[in-house]
Amino acid sequence: MLGLLRQKMADRQLLLSDANQRKGMASGKPRLGYIGALGDGNLGDEAMFAAAKHLYPNHELVTLLSTWRETELATKGLSGPTFFAGVILGGGTLISPYWLPAIVHAQQQGCRTWTLGSGIGSSGFGDDAAVGLDGWSECLKQMSGVGIRGPRSLDSARQLGIGNAEQIGDLAAVLTPDAPQVPHERRKIVVNIAASPSDTRSPTEIPALAAVVNYLRLADQFGDEIVGVAMHRTDGGPTRRVLDAAGLEHISVQLPTDFAAFAKWVEGAHCTLSVRLHAAILAANLGIPSISLGYRDKNLDFMHSIGQERWHIPLETASLDETTDAIKAMEADAHGLRASIHAQMLSYRDQVTRYATRMVAVSP
Repeated sequence: MLGLLRQKMADRQLLLSDANQRKGMASGKPRLGYIGALGDGNLGDEAMFAAAKHLYPNHELVTLLSTWRETELATKGLSGPTFFAGVILGGGTLISPYWLPAIVHAQQQGCRTWTLGSGIGSSGFGDDAAVGLDGWSECLKQMSGVGIRGPRSLDSARQLGIGNAEQIGDLAAVLTPDAPQVPHERRKIVVNIAASPSDTRSPTEIPALAAVVNYLRLADQFGDEIVGVAMHRTDGGPTRRVLDAAGLEHISVQLPTDFAAFAKWVEGAHCTLSVRLHAAILAANLGIPSISLGYRDKNLDFMHSIGQERWHIPLETASLDETTDAIKAMEADAHGLRASIHAQMLSYRDQVTRYATRMVAVSP
C-alpha cells in the first residue's frame, strides 16, 4: 500500500512538472508534437529531431510523452488537437510495434498526423529482426501524409494498402550541406561498430567483423588515419573491441553529440565502415561513401535509396571473403562515389523539405 501511494505521489509530481513545462512555452508559435526516440544518447535520433526543427522554424516542436501523461495533460488543455497543430511520427524506423500506441493515441485524441521520412520494420537491437505490423495499416490510412525513407519501406507500405505512401528519403538528409567534404590526401577510415548489450562475442567470431579487423590492422601499417566513432552511448565498447583486436589500442573512440561534431571527426574521410544506420546516412550527407554492415533491414533500405546497395554487407551472414572483397573494392572506388552520393542526399533534402511544407499547409 505504501509503495502504491508513493508511486501515485511520484506520478502527480511528474504531471505537475509536465504541465508547468508546457504552460511555460511562450514562443507564441503553433506547436507540433514529435514522436521519436529521443534522450537515449543516439546521435542519429537527435540529428533527425534537429532536422525536424530546421524544417519547421515557424512552429515549436514538442516531444510527446507517454500516452497516460498526454491523456492527463489533455484535461488541462495541454495536449490533443487544441494544443497541437499536428503530430509527427518522426525519423527512424518507427513504423514498428513499439511506436504504434503513441501515434494511435494522438489520432484518438483527434490530432492530425503524418510521418516524416520514417522507415518500416525492426527499429534496432531492441526489436527482433522481423516484426509484425498489426494495426499499422489502419493507422497510416488516417494520416495526412505518409512520407517514407526508402524503397523497401515503400514496398512494405504498399503491402499494407497505403496507396498515398511516397518515398522522400531519410529525415536527416535535411542536414546535407550544399557542398560535400573534400577527402584528405592521407587516407582516413572511419569505423563504427554497434552490438546488442547481450552480445558477448569477440569481433573475430563474426566473419564480417573479422574482415574489418584485418583491414584496419593493414591500414594502420600503411599509414592510414583511423577514427573510431560511437553513434550511441553503447557503441564505445563494440568499437573499442574491434580497434583493440586490430592492435589499435592507441586510437580513441569519439562520441559526437550533434551533426556538426560528427562532421568534424569524419572530415576528409575516404569511407566509413559502419554498423549504425545513421553513421552511413550522416556520412552520405557529407559525400562520404560507406560500407554499411547491416544489422537490420533498415540499413539496406537506406543504401538502396541512394543507389549504393552494392555496399551493404549483412553483418551476421556475410563471409570473411565477401566482406574483404567489398572493403578492397571500396578502397578503389570510394573517390568516384562521392559526387553521386552527395547529389542524391541533396535531392532528398529538397524532397523532405517540400513534403514537410505541404503537410503544414494541409487543412485540418
